[in-house]
Amino acid sequence: MATWTWSWWNTAGSPAWTAFGSNATDKIAFFGWNSSVGASYGKKIYIGEWNDTMHLRAISGGTDDCIANHMTGIKYMAAGTCSVNHAATSNLADVTQHQSIDVNFADAGMSYTENSFFYAHGAATTDHPGATGGGAATINCKAAEVGASTWTAVDSSSTKLTLSNPSGASVDWYMIITISPITVGEKNTYFTWRIETDYY
Repeated sequence: MATWTWSWWNTAGSPAWTAFGSNATDKIAFFGWNSSVGASYGKKIYIGEWNDTMHLRAISGGTDDCIANHMTGIKYMAAGTCSVNHAATSNLADVTQHQSIDVNFADAGMSYTENSFFYAHGAATTDHPGATGGGAATINCKAAEVGASTWTAVDSSSTKLTLSNPSGASVDWYMIITISPITVGEKNTYFTWRIETDYY
């Protein structure tokens, strides 16, 4: 049976890829900057700015589920540059796998993939990020695969990021994702990511 696993690099104890909680327990949350990565949990991102940090947010209670071993926040700076956890501007191409989100797809009968794409959308796959029922986007989202030299804007089914097509029975895409609010208010619904691929 085919399986999808989304993971982050957890540096606690023996560093390892750690799968996110199910949709029933955790969400990925984007925040601004407030003196340190840990202190930035809950820090607002102003309209037109991009996230500095990224955390696991418990759906029940809204606590920071990263504890002391936070996810790495990658901030859009310009077409080919970024900031890692509020550090000085650096080249997007220098972001490492361990600073990204690992999306693993596995199927014992799979040999290779084709036509692989990453999307960000709202309530439906045709909705803009942060929107439902055909409304206007409330979130800007950019993404890149590790190793890429430029960001790509992703918006519903109309604007997607073309990914590599890895081979084998278990394949990985290492994703870099950044967001910016378009409107005022918490963006806690109608923002979903997905990868589509053909496999043989």
